[in-house]
Formats: sequence, structure tokens, C-alpha cells
Amino acid sequence: MKRYAKRLMALILFLCMGVFIGMEMTQAGIERVQGPFVDSLAERSMAEKPDETSAAEILQEKSKKEEELALQDKELEELEQKIKELREQRRKAGSEAWDEETVAELAKELQAKQNQLTLQAAEDAPVNKLADQTAGLLQHLSETGIKAVVGMFGGLF
Repeated sequence: MKRYAKRLMALILFLCMGVFIGMEMTQAGIERVQGPFVDSLAERSMAEKPDETSAAEILQEKSKKEEELALQDKELEELEQKIKELREQRRKAGSEAWDEETVAELAKELQAKQNQLTLQAAEDAPVNKLADQTAGLLQHLSETGIKAVVGMFGGLF
């Protein structure tokens, strides 16, 4: 039984060391990315907080973005129509009417507009906002969990 107790104590010791090392590495990584932890509630309240926007401002911003997207959609449709017209005129008049450079230039412009529209839509996706909020919540929970465990073991030693 003594032998079993020694093995169990060694296992517990190594497990505790692993937990401490893991917590230290996690805390160092979080501090490297987010900066040092704020220790007290007074310091936390004095820390910078992002400006909160009102519902009216949010609605105004959304409507402005929707108008911009509608305008860009209209521009894309116009460019697509120009390319179709140029190709149709080229087909009717023969290969001498329009050179490939004009069509290629319009196609590049169309592709650039489509890429820009896709990137803007991806930036404002609700999934991205939800992911950011979830990441913030998980970071806060891990920070408080680390502090609680360190505080608990800090009182023992």
C-alpha cells in the first residue's frame, strides 16, 4: 500500500506541476496578445472602454452600408452590361471592331469591383460579430479562471 501511495503522490505532484506550467504559459500568451491583466476593480474601471453607440447610430450606419452596397451592385450590373454590349458589337462587326485589351480592361475592372463587394460583405457578416463576442467571453472566463486557481494555490504556498 505504501508503494501505491508513493506513486499516487508522485502522479499528483506531476499533475500539479503540469497545471501550474500550463497556467503560466496561458497567462503569458494572453498577456502577450492583450497586454497585462488589470489586477483590481478600480484599475479595471479606469481602463479604457470602447464607446457605445446608440441604436439610432447603428441603424443609420446599416442603412448607409446598404445604400453603398446597392450602388456597388448597380455599378457591377452596368459593367457587366458594357462587357456584353462590347462582345455583341465585336461579334456583329467582326474581330477588328474591338480589341481584346478593351474587353480585358473592363473584365479586370469588373473583377476588382466584385472582389471589393465580397470583402465588404464578409467584414459585416453577423457570424464574424458573433465570433468576436464569443472570443471575448471565452477570454474573460479563462482570465478569471486562471486568477481564481492561482489565487487558491497562492494562498497555500
